[in-house]
Amino acid sequence: MNTHQSSFSPNDNLSSNETYSNYKSCNYFVGSTGRITIGDSQKGIVVFSNPRASSVNIVMNHICSSNLSGSPSYLDIYYSTRVTGNVDLSSQVIQGNKACQTSAPAKAKLYYGNGDVTTNNRHILTQTLPAYETCQDNLTSAVVLPPGSNHVYVFSTINPQDNATICMSFTWWEEDTLKPSS
Repeated sequence: MNTHQSSFSPNDNLSSNETYSNYKSCNYFVGSTGRITIGDSQKGIVVFSNPRASSVNIVMNHICSSNLSGSPSYLDIYYSTRVTGNVDLSSQVIQGNKACQTSAPAKAKLYYGNGDVTTNNRHILTQTLPAYETCQDNLTSAVVLPPGSNHVYVFSTINPQDNATICMSFTWWEEDTLKPSS
């Protein structure tokens, strides 16, 4: 029987000074909504927004939509569309790289609640969100939202008498907008 105790601790490998960070990784963010109840003719809405005065382009990286209930739902996606309803600003937005303790907070805004889009909207696509499933879209940095634009996600149950609970999460980079040279 070995009675020798090692002086090694799993915490010995932790270091706050030897971390990887660079400009891009320090402008990487993760955000999520709270749970949204839909049904009884009430739609859920999520707005991922890049404010006009942000001075950054938002490069969307990953989107995750979760249906936490037994009722299949529709998801309609819109670009640069105005919304109506009752939405809250998500406080669940964090720096994706914890090594970057001095970076600025995210400029993107994530809103969620119940509502709908206004007329003259820019519909992108419709997809279904099966019961008790999560749909993940890895965008490989293919979608860029310039200042003053948004993506709007509207959820409704396939059977209007059913209720469902949904939520979303996102990852993204924020890059300074390029200014034309004089």
